[in-house]
Amino acid sequence: MFFARTLFSICLLSTSLMMVAVALLVRSIPAFAELLGHIIRFLLKWAFHLYRRIFLLLDPVAQNQVGISAMEMPYRLILSVLISACLGCLVMLILHLRISWIAIAVFGLHGIAVACLWTDFFEPQGLHIGEKI
Repeated sequence: MFFARTLFSICLLSTSLMMVAVALLVRSIPAFAELLGHIIRFLLKWAFHLYRRIFLLLDPVAQNQVGISAMEMPYRLILSVLISACLGCLVMLILHLRISWIAIAVFGLHGIAVACLWTDFFEPQGLHIGEKI
């Protein structure tokens, strides 16, 4: 009988601890979402600065050789996707991770996000991911 009561008490305690953990997790979802928004905003701003330097180097060459501006939207989008895919593959090779089509697609989406948000990075009402205005 003692063993049964002890087992029941342990099960009851673990169930109550699990319920408290789930309640705390649900309560902290807004804080996690805000943190994720700050991380995404930081990564996009860092990528913007890196891509802007690359584009400033490529723009005079593209204008002289081909007669197009790399800073204009369709070319900026294509180059951003290519740069993101190449940098992502390079990072995955350095970290000895397997390169998959899904990873390349994610890096391509990152390039699309940077190219589409190009003018919104430093606007007063631009890129406020996870921030209350």
